[in-house]
Amino acid sequence: MDTSPSEFDLRDMALRWCAQSGPHFALHSLNPWLAGVEESELPEQLKSLRSTLEAAALSARDFDFLFLQAMAAKGMKAPFEIFRSAGFPESSFMVRVKFNNGRLGDCLTQLAVLLHAQAVDNLMLIVNAWFSEGTHIMTPALQFDGSLPSIDYLCVQDYLTTRTQSNPFQRSLLQQCSRGILGRITSDCPIDNDVLADALVLHVRAGDALFDGSIALPPLHYYTHCITVSSPCSVIVLAEPPSGNPSRNGDNLDPATMGILAFCKQQGIACSVISNHDMFIDASILYRAHVVVASTSSFSKMIPLYGHSCAKLFIPSSTGHPWINDTSIEYVDCWEDFNQSLWQSDLEYRLSWVSRDTLIGNNAECDRAKPK
Repeated sequence: MDTSPSEFDLRDMALRWCAQSGPHFALHSLNPWLAGVEESELPEQLKSLRSTLEAAALSARDFDFLFLQAMAAKGMKAPFEIFRSAGFPESSFMVRVKFNNGRLGDCLTQLAVLLHAQAVDNLMLIVNAWFSEGTHIMTPALQFDGSLPSIDYLCVQDYLTTRTQSNPFQRSLLQQCSRGILGRITSDCPIDNDVLADALVLHVRAGDALFDGSIALPPLHYYTHCITVSSPCSVIVLAEPPSGNPSRNGDNLDPATMGILAFCKQQGIACSVISNHDMFIDASILYRAHVVVASTSSFSKMIPLYGHSCAKLFIPSSTGHPWINDTSIEYVDCWEDFNQSLWQSDLEYRLSWVSRDTLIGNNAECDRAKPK
């Protein structure tokens, strides 16, 4: 005896499911009953009911995401499980990203994560960034549904970062990024490309990192080591300008920069210093440089990776296994005898550390700990 529900029974059940639990549940419950019937044999009423439920389910989902987007705009971040239950990331989604402020290097690091997430999860990115003009729509190479729900980046940031960093870093994704979104980073460079092709570009942080101890900085030996192994025709140092404040080295350049100048003079290597308050001058040089010695800031670590010129990038090592890795990158361990506690509390220690021109320091009391 055939116990299958009739066309009218299915219609009534689907409408009841929809009223009680919404169109998505109704569609999910109806489809198994329809799966065993050839499409050509389905009654027109059931076809119409299915397409109506599909449209209603999409509308309900879009309404939910509009509500979550409004919450995010008010600073209320929805739990990630809400997005997972809606199909993220298995279905195609549009992620809205706003880099309204923040350090340039940090923003570029987050953008790198998003570019990798886009490649893995077929996301469309809508990016607004303070360092570029306008809104940039970045679409994946894969096909996607024309109706995409919108998610605020902050709601899925932790998930995307964890998921992305479980996959290999691909510099090519950064190099393929729209030049428009990089904005003034790609603006005219004050140094001729022929000069940059034969030069070693060093980025030396000072400022709050040195005088307030906000982040650990590498010692002079790190820079002289990179100069020695590179054998450059010339050296270009990108340094922060003198502070004019006696407590912050007065009108002098920072100790590391002065040490680099002295070392290059001793070795007979032409060395010039570019020191100004416009970060985009430094950025345009790093973007086009062929060989770069980065500081510990993400500014000098990330910008060369977005460009096509950098064949060698030296980076001070850190704890753990770095996700950002490429054949062009060489991590240099320069933290022997570094003392994190003294760095954070003692200006004299910081000034002494960045001036250190030997791999092993002379302070036997220093803890051998790398910076976090």
